[in-house]
Order: sequence, then structure tokens, then C-alpha cells
Amino acid sequence: MSKCRYCECELPGNEQSCLPCYESRYAAIGKPKPPIKDLVLGFIANPLGLKVEDLETRRSFGADIICTTIGLLLCWLGGYAKLHYQVPAVSKPVLHAAEFCLVLAVPLALFFVRIGWKIYWRGFCFAFLFISYGIYGWFAIGA
Repeated sequence: MSKCRYCECELPGNEQSCLPCYESRYAAIGKPKPPIKDLVLGFIANPLGLKVEDLETRRSFGADIICTTIGLLLCWLGGYAKLHYQVPAVSKPVLHAAEFCLVLAVPLALFFVRIGWKIYWRGFCFAFLFISYGIYGWFAIGA
């Protein structure tokens, strides 16, 4: 005979807990949430898993300017790649394609540098750089 893990009463067979203990423990736990729901809601609330402490560190203003400039250059190159390098590099169609790249990159960067509904602008420049690089690669592969 075995004993209940919680109240030490005698149990028939190989049971681990008695019925009253089992019911009380199950009521305390409640209905479990599906694990995929927690993952999806966690990703929507904080896509990169950012912590406020990481974003509060000091960075130079020059690094932000350099990242934003390179990101804009990559958007322009992405527009040029989208048109298969067939038109002059500084032409109206290339600039329109670069605008399309910006329209994709800026909202995505804003989406990734937030925790809940609060946007942390300190990480925006780096996020914009990486996303514009990804969009440039997407356009270049399609070229």
C-alpha cells in the first residue's frame, strides 16, 4: 500500500494522492493555458525580448547617425536592386522603390523596438539598420 504525498493517508494500489488532495491541488492550479498562446502573446508584447535596463545604457549620438545613414543607403540600394539595376541609380523609379523600402522598414523597426505599447527609441536606429539590410537582401535576391 502506498501513502498520499500530501496528507499521508493510506491508498489502495499504486496511487500517488487521495481524491480530496487531488481535487484541492487541481482546483489550485486551475485550467492550464495552452503553451502556444503564451508564446504568441509574449512575442506580440515584446518581440525581441528587450529589457529596459539594456536600452537605458548610453550610446553615442554618432552611432545613431551612422546606423540611420547606412539604413537609408541600404533602402536606396534596395530600390535600385528592385528595378534590376536597369535604370540610372538616381532616377524617379529608383527613388519610388526606395520609398517602398522605407515604408516597409520603418514600421517593422518600430514594431521590434517596443515593450508592450512603449517604444524605446534608443534601439530604433540599429533595428532600422538591420531591417533595411534584410529588405535590401530581399530585393537583391529577387533581382
